[in-house]
Amino acid sequence: MTDEETTPTESRGLSRRTIVQGAAWSVPVIAAAVALPLAAASVAATVEFVNGPYSVTGCGTLGDVVVRATTDGTTPVAAGTLITVTLPSGLTWEDGSSGPRVLPANGSGQVTLSGIQAGPAASNPVITASATGANASAPVSVAAASGPFAFYAIRNGQTSNGPFPGVPVGSTALGDRYYLTPDGTLLYADGTTAETIATGVTSAAMYVTADLRFIANYATSAGAFYVIRSGQTAGGQFPGVPAGSTPLGDRYWLTSDGTFLYSDGINPVETIATGVTNANGYVVPGDGRYIADYVTAAGAFFVIRNGQTAGGQFPGVPGGSTSMGDRYFLTPDGTLLYSDGINAVETIATGVTGASAYVTPDGRYVADYVTSAGGFYVIRNGQTATGPFPGVPAGSTPLGDRYFLTADGELIYSDANGSEVIATGVTSASTNILDDGRYIANYVVGGC
Repeated sequence: MTDEETTPTESRGLSRRTIVQGAAWSVPVIAAAVALPLAAASVAATVEFVNGPYSVTGCGTLGDVVVRATTDGTTPVAAGTLITVTLPSGLTWEDGSSGPRVLPANGSGQVTLSGIQAGPAASNPVITASATGANASAPVSVAAASGPFAFYAIRNGQTSNGPFPGVPVGSTALGDRYYLTPDGTLLYADGTTAETIATGVTSAAMYVTADLRFIANYATSAGAFYVIRSGQTAGGQFPGVPAGSTPLGDRYWLTSDGTFLYSDGINPVETIATGVTNANGYVVPGDGRYIADYVTAAGAFFVIRNGQTAGGQFPGVPGGSTSMGDRYFLTPDGTLLYSDGINAVETIATGVTGASAYVTPDGRYVADYVTSAGGFYVIRNGQTATGPFPGVPAGSTPLGDRYFLTADGELIYSDANGSEVIATGVTSASTNILDDGRYIANYVVGGC
C-alpha cells in the first residue's frame, strides 16, 4: 500500500499547473474583447468646412472656401485623397460650369475652392462635400445684386430709354410698366419707384386702352383682379373668376379646366366656351372692342365683347393650332395662317418657329415671325405687304411691334433701315404699341 493519495483534481486528469496555465492564456482574450469597441469608436472619418460662414453679394465672387477631411476627426487624410464638392443652383465655378468636382487633398488633408461665382438673385444655396464615406455641407448667404435690372425702350422716331428702379433681377416683363417678380409680387414702375400692386400673384397680363390707361389683370389664390395705373388708382375684383385662372388680358380668362370666361367686373361672369386649349385677348386700337381668338378641338373661333355679342368661327384653322391674336394662328407643324372669318384661310409661311401678332393704330393686322431664314413680317386687313427684318437671326423670338429677342439674350429692334441692338443679357421682354404710334419694349436684364 502506498502512502501517496490521489487528489480529486488529479483524478479528473487536470493538474493545478494546468489550471494556472489555462488562466494565463485566457486573459488576453478578455482584454481584446473589451478594447475592440473603444478602438473602433476612435477612427471615424470626418469632412468639414473650416473657414465659414460664407456670404457674397449677387454677381460677386465668393472668397476661398476650405474643406478638410480626416481619418479620425484629427488626422488628415493622405495627400491625394479625393474630395467631391457639389455646387447648388445659384453658384457656379469660375469658368461658369456647375457640375460636381473631384479634387485631391493636399498634405494637410484640405482642398481650397477659389473663384466660385454667385448668381444675381438673393438666395441661400448650400455647398456639399464628401470623402472617405463622410459628408458635410455649408450654406452661403447671397445678397441680391444691386440694380437697376428693368428698362424700357421707345422706337419709331424716338430713342429714349431708361431704367425702372426697384424691379428685382429675374422679374418677368409684362409690358407697359408692369413686372412680376420671382416671388409673385406684381409691381408697377413709373421710372422713379416701383409700387407693389399685389403679392401671391400666380399669373398676370396687361394691356393699354385706347385712352392710354395701363391696365393689368392678375390672379391670386383669392381670385381674379384688375388694377389701373397711369395717373389712376382704380382697381377691383372680377367676381366669378376662380383662383388659378390665367388672365389673357382685356377681361378674358382661361380656367384650369379649359373654360373660357369674360368678365367686366360688374356683370356676372360669362362663359364663352369650354374645352379651350389656348386663347389670346386683345384690344382693337381706337374703337374699344375687346376681342379674343381661341382654339378648341373643333377648330378656331373669335368673340367680341364690350357692348357687342358677335362671335364666330375661323374656317380652315385646324384644332390644335395656337392663337397668335389678331386673326393669326400657328399650326402644330409650323404653318402660319391668317383668317378673317369670311374668306378662305391663307397660308402666310411654313417652317415657322415663332410668331407674334398685333394691331396697329391705323387698323392693320400685322404678324412678325421667324423661320430658319430669319425674321419676317406680314400685313393683312386689305393689305398684302410682306418682307424681311434685316439682321434678325434664325432662332430669335418675335415679341411683336418690330422687337425680337435672340437666343443669346440680345433685344433687337428692326425696321426697313436695319436692325438695332437695344440691350444684351436680356432675360424677359414684352412690347406694346400706343395709339400715338410709339413702339415700346419693357425688358429685364440678367444682372451679371
